[in-house]
Amino acid sequence: MSQGKREKSTRRRQPKRKGSTESGGSAGGGPARGPLQGKATRTLTIDIGGTGIKVLLLDAHGKPISERARELTPKPSTPAALLRVLEKMIEQHRPF
Repeated sequence: MSQGKREKSTRRRQPKRKGSTESGGSAGGGPARGPLQGKATRTLTIDIGGTGIKVLLLDAHGKPISERARELTPKPSTPAALLRVLEKMIEQHRPF
């Protein structure tokens, strides 16, 4: 190879895999199916901390579409106590 020139790469770009969500479609590559068919994807985020439990609803692009809700973490923080608080908070943010 002469100095200052590069060889042309023979490496080929990989095609997008079927099911890729880069195009904004569903993970299956086609339209959404199931009980939320035709509705926008929504994600409920949950943060369980030592002093508070927070939830926030996000759209398909990760942008908030609800106000952040916060409840105190129960003391003692048994699994049953945490689930009671989470169930109440989840019901306030349906459907997702």
